[in-house]
Amino acid sequence: MNEKTFAVRAMLKSMAPCRSIPVIQSFLLPHEEEMVLIEHEANGKSLVQIAMENNLSVETVKRRRKNALYRISNSL
Repeated sequence: MNEKTFAVRAMLKSMAPCRSIPVIQSFLLPHEEEMVLIEHEANGKSLVQIAMENNLSVETVKRRRKNALYRISNSL
């Protein structure tokens, strides 16, 4: 991750979940990436929990999170 994605993560972590969810949704990410980012950044679930709940591999969850952060950082 680069500095821009770290800044996006810091911005999302500093917000309350009720404020960060609409911010994430405003970027019109693909549904899978949006879901992973909301569950991890806003709701505080671990990547392993998200993977188990959605029958995905942890690597898939990591990739979707990384892609979502990259898309948001590029659009800012």
